[in-house]
Order: sequence, then C-alpha cells, then structure tokens
Amino acid sequence: MRGATCRLIECISKSARSMPVDHSTREILLSSAEESLRCSNVDIQIAAANAITAYAHAYYNEDDDVADIGVSRVLAVHSEIITKEPLGVIRRGSALLLGALPERMLFAPVEGGTPAWSIALNALISATVPELDAEMRDAETRVNATMSLTKLAITLLNLQSTRDGEKAVLI
Repeated sequence: MRGATCRLIECISKSARSMPVDHSTREILLSSAEESLRCSNVDIQIAAANAITAYAHAYYNEDDDVADIGVSRVLAVHSEIITKEPLGVIRRGSALLLGALPERMLFAPVEGGTPAWSIALNALISATVPELDAEMRDAETRVNATMSLTKLAITLLNLQSTRDGEKAVLI
C-alpha cells in the first residue's frame, strides 16, 4: 500500500501544472511520502524518495517563501536523521532522498546563508563513514549515501550558469 501511495504522490506531483493542489493537501502528500521513507522495505524507500523528488521538482521550484521554508525543513529533518538517528533502517531512506533533490533546492540559502547543497553534502559524507558505535553501523545506509553523493555531485557539477553566460560552479 505504501508503494502505491508513493507512486500516486509522484504522479500527482508530475501533473502539478494540469492538476493544481492546494497547500494543505501538498503538505499531507509530503508528510505521507516522508513517513514511507522510514519503512524497512527498500522498494518502498526508493518509491518514497522518488515521490519526494517529484514533489520537490513540482512545488519547490516556485519563487515564494513557502518553497524556501520547505527547503529548509526537508534538509534539516533529513540531514539530522542521517547524522543522529540510531536506527539504520530510517537513515537509509533519508540518505536516498538527499541526493535526489532538484538543483533549485540545492542552491537555496538556508541556515544563515549556507547553501543547501553544503548541508546535504556534509550529511551524506558523514553517512558514508562507519559509525564508532557498532550498533549504529548499517552498510545499506552507507551504500545509499554513496549513491546519493554521486547523484549530488552530478547535479552540482552540471554547472550553474553565471551572468556572463559562462558556466561555473559556485562554491
């Protein structure tokens, strides 16, 4: 059921232009997909990450304060889960998500002007290092974080246009 729900959220998000959804419904959809990230089934975690990615592409590309608040919240929540959650099953889903965020989200300033990509990058890097506490170690979290680091690097190195038409990565 969770996989189907995530697929529905993904489809609703991809059809956002032809099928507008009010803000409260969008928050319910995001909350449902985020809850599915915590599921122990890998297929459901992947479906949830895909749903949130589609959601982010559809709704966080708007130029408004709601989108900026959403960027901060999603990054803060999932970066904290990756670094502090004791259950590896829960960290896995957040590790999948952070690498799939759209470019506009990654270049949004959060937490005192720090770019979002920096927060996501640091969280993913910390997730690739085996934990000192043996009970927190989870190889699948490290695998997901490594795959997400690759996706994040590709997104960042896709280069952002500068004003003079040249391409450059803004670091």
